[in-house]
Amino acid sequence: RQGRMLATAFHPEVTGDRRVHKLFVDSLL
Repeated sequence: RQGRMLATAFHPEVTGDRRVHKLFVDSLL
């Protein structure tokens, strides 16, 4: 993460882990 830029190669849909999705949504709010 750098400023408003967020890059990831993690695929939470494969593991069911929602932490990355939460980080993304929280960064939008």
